[in-house]
Amino acid sequence: SEQQVKNLLNKLADKAMSVIQKKEPVTQQQNTNQVDVYTTTKNEWSKINTNMSDPRGFGEGTSPDQVMARRQAIINAELVMLKKMGVNRIEMGINVENEKTFKNPNNTFTTIVIVNKTQ
Repeated sequence: SEQQVKNLLNKLADKAMSVIQKKEPVTQQQNTNQVDVYTTTKNEWSKINTNMSDPRGFGEGTSPDQVMARRQAIINAELVMLKKMGVNRIEMGINVENEKTFKNPNNTFTTIVIVNKTQ
């Protein structure tokens, strides 16, 4: 009945609010730690792109959509690999060796990846 649906929706809304209220707010310290982890990881991983004897590629992508941020990062890493191989185009499989995603203060996501050709 309509009343049962309303009751169920109210219960769900109450449950959602209790979950939201239990969440700890992100503190400035947590934001600083995330920035430090991002900066350190990016600096370490991006060295791959300057090492021409390393066939892997590092890439980064930022988007409001987490899936798109990941895809952008993979595409950017693939472009590095193509440049290292000295080609504009190649058909190859890739493997994401390492990946980290960070949520930015403006509610976008930044993903960094290391990719390699599949054997």
